[in-house]
Amino acid sequence: MFEDLNLEFIYEKMIELSVEFGLSILAGVIILFVGFRIVRYMMLAFEKVMDKYEFEPSLKSFLKSLSSFILKLILIIIVAGILGFETTSLIALLGAGGLAIGLALQGSLSNFAGGVIILTFKPFKV
Repeated sequence: MFEDLNLEFIYEKMIELSVEFGLSILAGVIILFVGFRIVRYMMLAFEKVMDKYEFEPSLKSFLKSLSSFILKLILIIIVAGILGFETTSLIALLGAGGLAIGLALQGSLSNFAGGVIILTFKPFKV
């Protein structure tokens, strides 16, 4: 039954595929590790800039978490592209989901954006 299988060919093919995908996985892990460190340093620098311009603490916390989430999402999409996944369809899916959520929460998001603008520009004096 197994006489027809060429075990040497299968063994060579397994080694070839493991080297090919192993290097991609190793590169992805290294880029992910370095990328998370870069995001952390960028968030520290962003926090210093917000401290310099005296942002409200609640706005500072929100902007820091939002920008951290966006940068990490971009990093994960880059690593997915390195690993061989089709990233264009993933980005289109994220865009369509963001549009759907934005339209569903249109009134709430406009009120939220108004609050952020008030906290940012402080048009009122107490």
